[in-house]
Amino acid sequence: MMLVAEEPVVNMTDFSRKNYIQAAAKDPTYNDLLEALGNLREFGCSFYNEETVGVLRAVQRFIETFRKGRVPDQDTTRRLVF
Repeated sequence: MMLVAEEPVVNMTDFSRKNYIQAAAKDPTYNDLLEALGNLREFGCSFYNEETVGVLRAVQRFIETFRKGRVPDQDTTRRLVF
């Protein structure tokens, strides 16, 4: 799933003041959260040490326990994100 940026894309090689931190996506869904954690874990497998990847796996399992047969409501998802 691709999120549509509400603001212009930042050039990650340009460190001038015209670039700024973009606002976080408003109201991410539970599936967005799981996808982001999965992507971070995959990235971590090639970048971080095994202990860090283990923490990411544990976080992903913790978040998945909130599903319990159904997708959590938006309020619960928002709390899990923060």
